[in-house]
Amino acid sequence: MPPSLLDEFDTTSSSSTIAPPTGLGTDDLFRLSGSVGELGDNQRQDVIKTQVMLGRTGHLDFGTLGGPTGWPGGELTRGLRSYQKDRGLTVDGVMLPDGETLHSLSGELPDMSGYRVPTPQDVDRHHAQLAQTSMQDQARSARGKTSGYSLSGLGLKAITQHETLREKIYSDQAGKQTIGYGHLLRPGEDKQFANGIDEQTAQALLAKDVATAEAAVKRLVKTPLSQREYDALVSLTYNIGQGGFTDSTVLKKLNESDYQAAADAILMWDKITAKDGSKVQSKGLVNRRNNERDLFLNGTYKSGIQRK
Repeated sequence: MPPSLLDEFDTTSSSSTIAPPTGLGTDDLFRLSGSVGELGDNQRQDVIKTQVMLGRTGHLDFGTLGGPTGWPGGELTRGLRSYQKDRGLTVDGVMLPDGETLHSLSGELPDMSGYRVPTPQDVDRHHAQLAQTSMQDQARSARGKTSGYSLSGLGLKAITQHETLREKIYSDQAGKQTIGYGHLLRPGEDKQFANGIDEQTAQALLAKDVATAEAAVKRLVKTPLSQREYDALVSLTYNIGQGGFTDSTVLKKLNESDYQAAADAILMWDKITAKDGSKVQSKGLVNRRNNERDLFLNGTYKSGIQRK
């Protein structure tokens, strides 16, 4: 259940987690500038005050709202009607500045000497923090141990979109002999594949290389991952090799549970080693790294490189 502003803005509460805001003060809680509720004036500060009062009497559920919002709605009207019915007042779902409902509330609420009424700015900031926390919680809850994952179909497609199928041996940007979907030739394979390969063989090589990349990610990553994060890391490792991934800032930051820094570090792998040993930025790798970072953070499966 999200925290309630009733506690967070109460300076006398032991559960207070943030400094009290510069609010209107205790005396202003029971002063309304207009009517609140069904067909009322519903000025935002007045709505906040009403929500605070109804929350204190138990007639508004902040477990649902996450604290005062300052916006009128069905919960506010139902809360007012419920309070009015319980106290034997006229049940109209409206509270007037000098009416019996406000008079009743001001007479029965517990001591609020330590309470300061949150302003609309306080409320908006609070709910922005709640929304951010909720997104973070959802991301964490979607993560699991790497041992429970396999590269998804979309993840495999993302790799093949970045790797043009070549049936003949060729030299990649770094001058290394390659074939199929970016498969680097191992000793003896230059003779084995001298006459080229077919699609079936290319797929078999792809599967072996993906399995190698997956094994490295599962062995080296010690923090939980989501499916999209796992797919992005397998794509990265497929391309830079398990040796590169082992020594990478991506892995270091990931194992420190700094997911944002790990995602940003993916962009570091945008250079190729030229024949003279110098590092040269590759437009194709810039696109690929941006795609992998976007996949890691946002779950976007796409390719920035057109297949030849």
